[in-house]
Amino acid sequence: MAVAVCLVFAMGIGATLAVLTQKTAVVTNTFTVGNGFAKDAVTLDEAKVDPDTHKADDAQPRVQTNSYHNIMQGDEFDKDPQVHVAANSASCYMFVNITGLDALAAHGITTEINASWTKADKTTGLDGIYRYKAVVPKSETKQDLDKVFETLTVADKADIYGADGVAKTLENVTIQACAVQSENVDGWDAALKLAVWGTDSATTDTTAAAE
Repeated sequence: MAVAVCLVFAMGIGATLAVLTQKTAVVTNTFTVGNGFAKDAVTLDEAKVDPDTHKADDAQPRVQTNSYHNIMQGDEFDKDPQVHVAANSASCYMFVNITGLDALAAHGITTEINASWTKADKTTGLDGIYRYKAVVPKSETKQDLDKVFETLTVADKADIYGADGVAKTLENVTIQACAVQSENVDGWDAALKLAVWGTDSATTDTTAAAE
């Protein structure tokens, strides 16, 4: 019996334990950042205006800067700032920031903002930040938004000459657009807080009364 026990013990030492195993396929996660806004995906321009006649020349390429010379009382001159969004850009909230219109209005030079653009920053007057009528959706084609305004009108008794009859220096108008992605941004107020402004690419005017 002792010999039998020793044999069993010896067999136990030499045995190999069989364990069942099975592996799964490898799961790989690939993350790709959205296209968002490519360089110059959002642009702002206006028709090229003859500096003397103040009329737009639609045959010319659109520009970022115009000059208006020899403005007189009773004049009406063309100015049609327009925002464009390139094809396949991210859906976005669109804003424009305008300065200089209030200063011109004080001289009697006024405009009417297109109804597609409404005040977003709660300020009064013509200057300030405006938002577009709706979120601009992603599109396979370029989108031309409604123009911000189209003309400036000089009142018949506009205050553009000094007491000595010398033409006054008029303030410049600057306009800049800013797009804020709409995905994961909760509404216009939140988007406005994320908008970034600067003077690098603002559309500008130079205006001068008639000498």
